[in-house]
Amino acid sequence: MDENTVKLDVKDRKILTYLDINARQSASELGKKVRLSKDVVNYRIKRLESLNVIKGYYVVLDISKLGYLNFRVFLKFYNVTPEKEREIIDYLNHHPRVGWLVSVDSHWDMNMLVWAENVYVFKQFWNEFLNHYKNYLEDKWISVITEMVLYTRGFLLEEGEKYEPNMLIVGGSPEIVNLDDSDLKILKVIANNARMPLVDISRKTNLSAKVVEYRIKNMVKKKVILGFKVLINLDLLRIRYFKVHLTLQNMTPAKERELMTYAQLHPNIYIVDVAVGGADFEIEILVKSSDDFHKIVNDIKRRFAGIIRNIESYNYFKEYKWVYIPLMK
Repeated sequence: MDENTVKLDVKDRKILTYLDINARQSASELGKKVRLSKDVVNYRIKRLESLNVIKGYYVVLDISKLGYLNFRVFLKFYNVTPEKEREIIDYLNHHPRVGWLVSVDSHWDMNMLVWAENVYVFKQFWNEFLNHYKNYLEDKWISVITEMVLYTRGFLLEEGEKYEPNMLIVGGSPEIVNLDDSDLKILKVIANNARMPLVDISRKTNLSAKVVEYRIKNMVKKKVILGFKVLINLDLLRIRYFKVHLTLQNMTPAKERELMTYAQLHPNIYIVDVAVGGADFEIEILVKSSDDFHKIVNDIKRRFAGIIRNIESYNYFKEYKWVYIPLMK
C-alpha cells in the first residue's frame, strides 16, 4: 500500500487514542473500550504496526526525577550549505546529550533538547558545539524547560467522536528519585518498547517477572514513570506539527487557569511547555492542515484577545531524533 493511501477507520483511531493514554493495557482491556474482541484488537494493532502507522511505544519519563535539566536550544544558521547543515545534524544526532532534534520552518532553522545534570555540564556541551560550528550560527535562543504538560492526542478522532482528555505532567518538582541498577535496567529495556510483555522484560534484565512488575509499579508510584504512549507516524497520516509562543499581558491567575483549561480540552493541543527564558505561554499543536492550524490560532486570538500581545508560530517539519531516556550516567 502506498504511504499516502493509509486510512484509519473509527476503530483504528480509537485503538490508537487508547494506546496513547496507556500503551501497556492489554488487548482485552482495549477490546472492552472499543467493543472488539481481543483477537481483532491484536490483528488491528499488528496491521497498524506493519503499515508503520505505529512506529513503537515509549515510556513517558520524568527526567528531572533522575537529576537532569532539560535545556531547549533554537538555532538560526548563517551561510550554511546543505552539506554543512547535514554535518551539523549528524553531529547533534549522534551526541548522547541531545534527546530531541527537529528542523523548523520559521525564523529558526533547528530546535533541540539537551539533557544535562547542571548548567556547567550544559556549558561544556555548548562550548564544544561552538568550537565546531560558531561561524555558522546567526542566532540562538536557550531556555530551560521546567514543566511539560502532555495531553491525549485527540487529533486522531473525527468530528463528533468522543474525546477523553488525559494529562501527564513532566517536571514541576525538584524532587530527585534514586534508582538502583535493576530499575535502570528495566527503564533501558522498555524506554522505547513500552508494550513489551513482562516475561520478555524479565528475560532481558535477568529479573523475575514479579520483580519487574513490582519495580515498574513502584517507579509509576514515585512518578519517575508517568505513562506509556504509542509513537505514531505523523508524516504517514499527513499530520502537521506546530509550536505556538504567546506573549501575554494583563495576566491574572484566573486567566492563566482559563488558558490551561482551553489547552487541556482542545483535541489538537498536544503539549504545553513551561520554560525559564521561554515565551509566556507555549503550546504544541497537531493538525491535518494549515487551514486547521490557522483556525485554532484565530480562535485563541478571539477568546483571549485581552491578554495576548503577540503570537509567533513555528512549523516542526522534520524530526531527526527522539531518545526516551538519558543514558549519561
